[in-house]
Amino acid sequence: MDIDHDHNKPNPLPIAPGVAATAPFSARPPSPPYIHVPTVTHRGQGTTSMSITPSFTDIDSTQLTEADLRLITSGGALQSATDSSNTWKYESRRQAQPILDFLYLGPSSVTKDFKFLTNSGITLILAIRDARFGGMTFMNCKRAGEALGVEVDNVDILPDNGPQDVMRGFGLTVKKINEHLLRVFRESEGQKKGKVLICCETGNDRSALMGAAYIMTVFGVDLVTTIQFMTLQRFCVTFGDDVKFLLQTYDDILRARRDVSRARGERLGGEEGSLRAQIKRRVGEMGPGMVRGEDDDDDDEGMGVDGNGDKERFEERKGFMPYVDSRR
Repeated sequence: MDIDHDHNKPNPLPIAPGVAATAPFSARPPSPPYIHVPTVTHRGQGTTSMSITPSFTDIDSTQLTEADLRLITSGGALQSATDSSNTWKYESRRQAQPILDFLYLGPSSVTKDFKFLTNSGITLILAIRDARFGGMTFMNCKRAGEALGVEVDNVDILPDNGPQDVMRGFGLTVKKINEHLLRVFRESEGQKKGKVLICCETGNDRSALMGAAYIMTVFGVDLVTTIQFMTLQRFCVTFGDDVKFLLQTYDDILRARRDVSRARGERLGGEEGSLRAQIKRRVGEMGPGMVRGEDDDDDDEGMGVDGNGDKERFEERKGFMPYVDSRR
């Protein structure tokens, strides 16, 4: 039996006489909303188009202390992205570009250029590998490390494991970079600053994805700002829809972590305005054995908890009737 796979047919099911559909039908699952990343307005060749600085007020204390963040970012130094579109050439994709003053992004082949690695002061080559082929690739990185005394490390991603393995890679990448930078600084007693080259086969996909996650984590900037900032400096980076959705999910996780860390800090500091402290106090006042029902929503007043917090997204939504009587 032949099956019609046209997902855009207006009405795949029979309708009773006099009943008409008000909208076309679709057999595919709902799609997530498109994430639009506007192009940064260029101000001319050689001019700074964007700048970012780390936020010391939104630190996830479980991942990084304020003191460590200041060491890594040179006290919160301004990071600027200069418009490279006018000078960008096809050959530029075979080179590495500085995304931050301590983080370079490029293809693994750039590790053949010992002069570049030396002049740039690279102290760590971090290869983002496909775990299925990791043992057979990135030999150039190993040779460069042995020849120059540069530390070489890797983060292996297994695509077959789905998004969760990429998410694991985000945290691992951030941890490896930060630990290296802090170690170099402390071992040199502040006389040397570490610099990291993060790479994959092209320097445009896996390594760019991990570089974006690092900027979002350490500098606390959102997805759109991060992609704009990176694209200005390495014009050929690729951020497809799937990658954007992954980074958006990661951004949501980072924000939640910061909120929890902030609430924990307020509680430990004795702040009575802490949401957690208020909830604990109210639970204690209710006493054991009390069960809250739907009629208890009013008790949330003064706690900062809105029992109808999900209603806002429905307030502006107009009523939708999937069928109408066509005989009227």
